[in-house]
Amino acid sequence: MRVLCLLLLLGFASFSSAQTFGFRGCPRVSVARDFDLDRYFGLWSLITTSFRSDLTCVTAEYLPGDDGSIRVINSGRSQDGDVTSDEGTAFQPDPEEGAKLQILLYRGQTPQDYWFSMWNTTAMLLYTRVQNTSLAGLTSSLTGFSPVIVCHPRKSSRVL
Repeated sequence: MRVLCLLLLLGFASFSSAQTFGFRGCPRVSVARDFDLDRYFGLWSLITTSFRSDLTCVTAEYLPGDDGSIRVINSGRSQDGDVTSDEGTAFQPDPEEGAKLQILLYRGQTPQDYWFSMWNTTAMLLYTRVQNTSLAGLTSSLTGFSPVIVCHPRKSSRVL
């Protein structure tokens, strides 16, 4: 019985990559070449997202940290009207690939990859491996990544 369980576990592990199960593994995603971290700072409004679907008026604010990291403040309004916020930290594992960030929102969490696929000063398409969901028409070939479309810039007013 132990041998069978071990074989099944190894079999599933060999067919999976990150959070994506199958024979293909994770897709190759090219990142934005013109990503500018300084222009990324500010308050962004999330147009659509696959996480925190229980919130409306969702924003993500990115601020420079004292130690070179990036402060991340995600906020939204719940159905009963209360504002809720989560604060975390982002960093660039390799500054040469500026469009690839890692974000930690909760203690003990493994850093999550956030890659910017398309970028300009008013909108960006961001892929994350937080969940295995997709939005119809956006990522038919990008299973394993969750798209987040956000709009910028709003001056940091912190008012929802």
